[in-house]
Amino acid sequence: VLIMEGGMKMWKILENVKTNKDKWPIREVDCFTKPHAIAIESLIPDKGLFESYIYYLALSKSYGFYHKFEEGQNWAFDVHPYVCNLLGFQYEKQVCKDRAELQEFIKEKIDAGQPVLVPGNLKKLYYTWSYKKSDGLHLFLIKGYNEELGLYSIQDCMHNFEGIPDFDKTSEKFTNFILPMNVLIDCWQALHEFDEFYYLGSYYLDKAISIKKPVEEPYYSTSKEKLLYFLSRILLFF
Repeated sequence: VLIMEGGMKMWKILENVKTNKDKWPIREVDCFTKPHAIAIESLIPDKGLFESYIYYLALSKSYGFYHKFEEGQNWAFDVHPYVCNLLGFQYEKQVCKDRAELQEFIKEKIDAGQPVLVPGNLKKLYYTWSYKKSDGLHLFLIKGYNEELGLYSIQDCMHNFEGIPDFDKTSEKFTNFILPMNVLIDCWQALHEFDEFYYLGSYYLDKAISIKKPVEEPYYSTSKEKLLYFLSRILLFF
């Protein structure tokens, strides 16, 4: 954790949470998947874990491993903790009953060196095309905070669009951005306002997510090792 002080105003920031370098457009890799992949890569940098996460996720969805999920689970979202576990990472989905609990959860995890994923409704995000118009589920990647200024340092893509993006052409880059704490929390609480989209929004309702790196670093680094590792995990299902 990097601690930066300016007068009495102190930031705590996870330095390894960085802009993604891939060129996959939003149609191919959505705004739920990339924050997970960036978070994973930040915990063990320079091992190709961003690509590994995308690769594992695609294979998991393609081959329908979601049939192994328990009744009541949403495979579109539960595939993320599944893939995190495949890679050896600990996935924690925490219920927070109010604003104070969410803020404390974020602070605790950032202090422990763990990135935090917070779901939110874009209808409350003032710089997007959805603001005050329509519901939209989004996942914010929190990499730092400043309690005195009431700000979060996030890695996000919404601020990079000047208008409604062309989803067939847009390369979704998650870059650094500063977001007021109250705006993030308003977006989080606004998940309760979903109507037709409630089926998707309810999965994240009142929750926040953190990811913890394995006790032992994953051994694989080459494409061949990744494939062999993944195939060995697949065989556990049969």
